[in-house]
Amino acid sequence: AKRVEATAAARYCAALEAWRSCQRKDPDRVLCASLDAVAAAAERNALAILMVVDDNLRGAAPDVERRKRFLDLVERAAAQGAEVLYFPARHVASDQLIELGGVAATLRYPCPDLQDIVDRRPDAGKGPAPAPLPPPPENDPASLDVEELRRELTKLGRSAKGNLPDLVGRLRKARADAAAKAAKPSSKPTKASAPPPP
Repeated sequence: AKRVEATAAARYCAALEAWRSCQRKDPDRVLCASLDAVAAAAERNALAILMVVDDNLRGAAPDVERRKRFLDLVERAAAQGAEVLYFPARHVASDQLIELGGVAATLRYPCPDLQDIVDRRPDAGKGPAPAPLPPPPENDPASLDVEELRRELTKLGRSAKGNLPDLVGRLRKARADAAAKAAKPSSKPTKASAPPPP
């Protein structure tokens, strides 16, 4: 267990050092402190490495909508092949990531227009309040805590192992598969009814 922790710690520190090195050499290939900017980079398939403090993904996060946005970002980044690193909040390397705003990314290619994007939140007291987000889909897995996700996945016969973003993605896929299966017409042959007697 100690070797795994040491390996993870080394990976976190190396990722942060690589981010800083890239910031010095090519500042248009790094982003930090703005969920909006990093999400915009994900929309362009520009994320190479995404670093997130895991408190942003947990059920205890005070802003549920922001938590859902983080979960969606993590899912999208992983689906695009980006390396996603979850920094445990109590880890020494997390302090450095928290100083960067709790989220940072190294990009596959420069995106200079994203450098000026700043998250607009009503509680920041600056600028206009953002447009209201559309309501989340009913029973969105991102609103469930880990235990609820595991119970739901077990009911559906799916693996309940993994971290929070994995469980959310797996439950979304399981529900989509079940909906597709339910919508599919039955392929069983039906008996032809006999013609009415003359």
